[in-house]
Amino acid sequence: MSLSADPDPNQDEINILVRISACVACRDESKLQLEIHTALQQKLSVTLIRETILQTYLFTGYAATINAFIVLNETVESAEGFIREEQRTLELWKERGDELCRKIYGSQYDKLVQNMNRLHPDLAEWMVWEGYGKVLCRPFLSPLVRELLIIAMTAVLQVERQFYSHVRGALHVGANAEQITSVFKQVDSFLSPDATARFQSILNTILSE
Repeated sequence: MSLSADPDPNQDEINILVRISACVACRDESKLQLEIHTALQQKLSVTLIRETILQTYLFTGYAATINAFIVLNETVESAEGFIREEQRTLELWKERGDELCRKIYGSQYDKLVQNMNRLHPDLAEWMVWEGYGKVLCRPFLSPLVRELLIIAMTAVLQVERQFYSHVRGALHVGANAEQITSVFKQVDSFLSPDATARFQSILNTILSE
């Protein structure tokens, strides 16, 4: 099963999308508008920007994502850049969500599901079919790029467990240390010095394994 049918943006473009994701996570609409302008000046498509913002709701919540789209729509003169999947079924989302989740978590997948079920069985199911199947397997952005964007959001949100998991997940779907390091550098300005040091330490530990 193909998880993405579209070519990935290059690292410079990914870094811009990383900063957009970080702005949504920290709810800085003024900075978000500036980053959107940068993206448009660098000829990133509105579709790419929309897809980046769309997935943020999994980590930032609907309110932050809705407000980010409002900022985008105020910046882009015409409504454009929407993509919707032709085939959208729960069974498809479950199938490809399970596939991607297993790929990202590797040998830790079964333990992850057990732990999530202890939190709430419905949450465990939603994680697989909604989080991974419906959102993170959408076309246009590959799982690799999506994981890099998630690294930025989890750092800005200062959720260490999820940052750790998604750095490892990015590696499992083909990201390299240079890409991940480049992404982390983009969020320095969003973090306090103490937080930067803390998350850099986590990153160094993973990349040295």
